[in-house]
Amino acid sequence: MFSNIIASIQPAKERLVNLLQEINQLEFKSPDPNATIDQKENLYTTRKRILEDKLLRIQLCINTIQSICDEWSDYIRKSKATKKREEEEENFMEITRSDEGIYQILHEGKEAIITLTMHKVEADQKLKQLSKESRKGEEGLNFPSKLTVSLLQLSLPTFSGDPK
Repeated sequence: MFSNIIASIQPAKERLVNLLQEINQLEFKSPDPNATIDQKENLYTTRKRILEDKLLRIQLCINTIQSICDEWSDYIRKSKATKKREEEEENFMEITRSDEGIYQILHEGKEAIITLTMHKVEADQKLKQLSKESRKGEEGLNFPSKLTVSLLQLSLPTFSGDPK
């Protein structure tokens, strides 16, 4: 059973480690102060999509690893042979509790989820703020449909009929 567990956990573990490395390399820069509202909205929308993608992928890896560990734990608990059970328990402890074990990687993944969620919330707030700014800008450009213009009343010279 041990070799089957390792074979099924390894791809998800490697994928999670790679995702964590990608996340550590992400840089979130502020937009150019001279950028238009549309450009800033595009930047934050793209950032939000990237964060959502990374969040979903990390959650998938974590869920996969946790379900495999749960199945393995159930198998150990239901195992009737004491020698086999002890061997499986030792293997389980070795795989899950070492410095580079499954639990350590799962913990790092959950920390990354927290960080990514905070960045995503920040991007959402910036998008809402930019949306309000763009609406204010559009409202400022709207002119009333019926303008009333008041002109000064000037007295005009009267013409007596003689052109000279």
